[in-house]
Amino acid sequence: DPHRGTEMTGDSGKGSSTTLERKIEECVTGGLDHLALSDSFIGDEGCAIVAETLRNNPRIRSLDLRGCNVRAQGAAVLAKALEHNASLTQLGLEWNNIGVNDGGIDAICQALENNTTLTELDLRNNGIVEGGGRAIGGMLKRNRALKLVDLRWNNIGPVGGKALSEGISSNSTVLELSLSGNKLSDDVLADIDRRLSSNRDEAGVVQGSVRSSSPFPGGPRPP
Repeated sequence: DPHRGTEMTGDSGKGSSTTLERKIEECVTGGLDHLALSDSFIGDEGCAIVAETLRNNPRIRSLDLRGCNVRAQGAAVLAKALEHNASLTQLGLEWNNIGVNDGGIDAICQALENNTTLTELDLRNNGIVEGGGRAIGGMLKRNRALKLVDLRWNNIGPVGGKALSEGISSNSTVLELSLSGNKLSDDVLADIDRRLSSNRDEAGVVQGSVRSSSPFPGGPRPP
């Protein structure tokens, strides 16, 4: 793993703001560039602390918030920090509840439309539905930094999938868009695969090689 980081884990839903702040302080004072808070159940309240950390510490390049009980409100707070962030390259939000309300996905997508540094976005297992698929598709029409987007194990459905296909058709930088477990039609998946293949050919990379530097585990958690 090329990223140096600090791990924070919680059990039984416990993870006080005091513990969160201590772990963030360890990362900041230690000069680390990977802030790992997976399974710490920080919730929406903790997202405010994380967002402030991002604003004040441009050294942080990778943020892992997998399994943190983040919902739409927390995602919106993080999105505000992303709007002006020019250092974060990897954001892991797997296994949260961001998609339960479209507002969270909408906020993240709006923040990423003009973001120029984030290259990897993990939104697996977030309850993202059709509206979220449309928002992500719209964001992909404008974003020119993302290379890897993981949307596995959501519920985007055929209509949301069509929006993703339309978005990726205008995008030349995304190299991998993972969509298993979203009930998309074969035609939509084929269209997306063709575009991704073209993007990879232009970039001179092969499928599967984009994940080599990612600090986030590649496989899905069991539903």
